[in-house]
Amino acid sequence: MQGAAGPTDGRPPTVRVAVVGGGIAGLTTAFLLQEEARARRVPLEVTLFEAGARVGGKIRSESVDGHLVEWGPNGFLDNAPRTLELVTSLDLEEVLLPASAAAARRFIWRRGRLHPLPTGPLGLLRSGVLSLPGRLRVFAEPFQPAGPAEEDESVRDFGVRRIGGEATDTLIDAMVSGVFAGDAARLSLPSAFPRMRSMEARYGSLVRAMLALRRRRRRAGGEAPGRGASAGGPAGPGGRLHSFRH
Repeated sequence: MQGAAGPTDGRPPTVRVAVVGGGIAGLTTAFLLQEEARARRVPLEVTLFEAGARVGGKIRSESVDGHLVEWGPNGFLDNAPRTLELVTSLDLEEVLLPASAAAARRFIWRRGRLHPLPTGPLGLLRSGVLSLPGRLRVFAEPFQPAGPAEEDESVRDFGVRRIGGEATDTLIDAMVSGVFAGDAARLSLPSAFPRMRSMEARYGSLVRAMLALRRRRRRAGGEAPGRGASAGGPAGPGGRLHSFRH
């Protein structure tokens, strides 16, 4: 929504813009609009509207008993250059904090305790995060037929079709919540995780796709382990996780 005040003294008219929503997208939009207007020497008035009592959207940090607790996302991946450009524009480079290698070890809370997130077939087989039938259903993934590539599908429907309901509700739902703070049953797979769709279409199976990608990385002399936390996987993009001090 925008308008422009008529010029009265030969100067360019003031452009007025309303940004609705004070989450990270709205705040970034308002900031970049002002930066662009300043660079182009265009008079600009930005008004940001937020229904809640605070800005920041899902992003919120709180100190609890001496621990920093995140109510929303706990960081971002460095594989998107525009995100790092925003960090530089905001003069936040000095407080940028890359995740340590220990952050690669993830946990899921289920049945009253924390379970380490399995990192491979053997780890999944030994893990108690899923029941035995749930684990066996995951191992049946390579034998499931591929779905129609041209049809839209929710992330949850895709997960149930590929690895079963229990693994979807336990593993994929946690991933979706961490990335989108959303409902896997309402998120479109091609929109949220296009790589999942393309991997199934090309290889017919996520497991076969992961094995093929691993062989390709080895042939190309891929990155050695232990160089920091990477959030890559069959579902989403890779990259090192970053946050900010405090």
